[in-house]
Amino acid sequence: MELCYANNPKSLFKKYARLITWFSRTQLGRDYLGVPKDIRLMLPNGYLHEGQGTFYTRPVYFPKLSPALRKIDMVSNWIKNAQEAKEFLLWQLNLLRKPAFVPRLATAIMFKDDTFYPDPHEEVSSVDGKVYRFQASGEDWAVMQPHTDGTAAADDEAALEMIRIRCDANANKWDIILRGIFLFDTSSLPLPDTTTISDGVLTLFGQVAVVNDFTDSIALVSSNPALDTVLGAADYNQLGTTLFANLLAVSAWNDTGVANPFTLLQVGINAISVDDITKFGVRSEADRANAEPAYSAGNQTQVFCYGAEQAGIDLDPKLVVTYPIPPDSSVKSDVLTTYYSGCAYDWKLSTDPTAKNRGYQG
Repeated sequence: MELCYANNPKSLFKKYARLITWFSRTQLGRDYLGVPKDIRLMLPNGYLHEGQGTFYTRPVYFPKLSPALRKIDMVSNWIKNAQEAKEFLLWQLNLLRKPAFVPRLATAIMFKDDTFYPDPHEEVSSVDGKVYRFQASGEDWAVMQPHTDGTAAADDEAALEMIRIRCDANANKWDIILRGIFLFDTSSLPLPDTTTISDGVLTLFGQVAVVNDFTDSIALVSSNPALDTVLGAADYNQLGTTLFANLLAVSAWNDTGVANPFTLLQVGINAISVDDITKFGVRSEADRANAEPAYSAGNQTQVFCYGAEQAGIDLDPKLVVTYPIPPDSSVKSDVLTTYYSGCAYDWKLSTDPTAKNRGYQG
């Protein structure tokens, strides 16, 4: 969350300061935000009012406004003037019916899909593969699941075993927990940050029939291997627990070359890198949640997908990133800010601390 935007060039509060401050000075805005009259400047964690600043230790106004600001930022190149910006903001905050110009935006906006794949072996910038901990005589779940070290890894398989947990023959022991890692070089995305990404889908293609003795699910999470091109046993504990997509039941997994899409939640979209490597991982939900299934000798969860070593790319793991294309094809622009400086609603920040109507004035 954004607390202070002074040194944050990507801050939407900073980019749309005029719009936010205008909103805070309306009756609707005061009621919505719970602020006094005549705000001079709104901040993520406070405001300036009557020559004094009121600040909070947490960004109390950020969660109230940031979803709407992200939507405005996505369509900023198609908003013609400040009046449309104001109406769009109110609409996104559920304070106004859909403005008449919105259908124009819907027909004007074009979206582009960029598709990314992990590199096959030998890798250049990204990798896919598996990391796991295996103990032939079994190990307690409480030892194996959180262990800092795996015992092996592989990153050169066309048939990629992507998740597995299995009960050992020895009572109440587990002999393997296996996790999948998928990296994508998304540094070519022509975007300033992830706020302009409208959608992201990771697709894995089933390879063989699953084993689902525990009625398990597949969890898409983060990963952070030591290297971007090689996996090692030490990467076993480098997967996160935050869900980047809704759980996919193992029973719903499509095998034999059929697509299994994971539509990214916002937290997953935020994990996409616009200038480096995007890093995902998959785990059994029992593993992710650290919820040990009931023991039964030989029972397991096991899921395979095709890896990047599969011939061609049709069945490779793939990440599709969707984003709007501005009219001038330059995504890294601040057109709405330009509109504000040149339109009839050109607000200016008053520098006179004694002015009766301090703040942005038309």
